[in-house]
Amino acid sequence: MRTEIPNATDTRRRFGWSPVILVGGVLVAPFLLTLAFNSYGPPDDMAYVRMAFASVAGHTIAIIACLATLVYAYRHPGGRTAFTITTIVCGFLIMQSTGGMSSASELLLQRLG
Repeated sequence: MRTEIPNATDTRRRFGWSPVILVGGVLVAPFLLTLAFNSYGPPDDMAYVRMAFASVAGHTIAIIACLATLVYAYRHPGGRTAFTITTIVCGFLIMQSTGGMSSASELLLQRLG
C-alpha cells in the first residue's frame, strides 16, 4: 500500500468568498449608491426622493449580501463555530438594514412634509 505525502497545495487553506461578498454588499455598494445619487446642490423634492430610494436600494443590497454570505457559509465547510458567528453577524446586519429602511422612509416624509 502506497501513502501519499501531502503537498503544499493540499494543505493550503482555500480562499473564502464570504468576507468579500459581505464587505462588498454591506459597505462598498451602498456607499457607491450614496455617492451616485447624492444631491450636491440645494436639494429639492426630487433629490429627497432620489436619496431615499438610493438608501433603500443600498439596504436591500446589504440584506441580499448577508443572505448570500449565509448560503455560502452553509454550503462550504468551515466548521460549526464559523457558521454560528456568520449567522450572528448577518442577523445583526439584516436587523440594522431593515431599521435603516424604515428610518429612510420617515426621513423622506419629514423632508417632503
